[in-house]
Amino acid sequence: SGEVAGGILQGNNDFYKIILDHNLYIPLIKDTALRLRGEYAYANAYGESAKVPIFERFFGGGFDVIRGYDERSIGPQDENGEALGGNQRIVLTSEVIIPISKEFRFLTFFDMGDVYGPDEDVDIGTFKKSVGVGARLYTPFGLIKVDWGYKLKREEGESASKVHFGFGSLF
Repeated sequence: SGEVAGGILQGNNDFYKIILDHNLYIPLIKDTALRLRGEYAYANAYGESAKVPIFERFFGGGFDVIRGYDERSIGPQDENGEALGGNQRIVLTSEVIIPISKEFRFLTFFDMGDVYGPDEDVDIGTFKKSVGVGARLYTPFGLIKVDWGYKLKREEGESASKVHFGFGSLF
């Protein structure tokens, strides 16, 4: 997907965003499936704007973007440790999805990726990595999601893992 703001469209900020996101489901044994997901997201300022507004930048960590890490904990931060967001994000995920019943699914996952500021180059060596397990319960009120992610290489002072809860449908 893509987005353009400013320029001939007017507005207070001139920037563009491109997000490439792909999911591939591969049947395994019986109803078990392997899900592979890759996302590359890029944003850049142009024209009169010097940088992409913070509310349009990319963040990492949390339920949908590298489980096992706190929300917005991956990527550029200021001197106080506050998330600044980045201009590039790469996320790679693999999941084995095991249906237990029509309404309940169990999964195991491996996530990796990172978020980079405008002056940083993508470096696979900086990728954050996590493994974990999760469950999906389909109810008449919607999908309930629970995941537990464990960091494979944590930094000093970081927790070893994180539990994530979510509600809503998968596409």
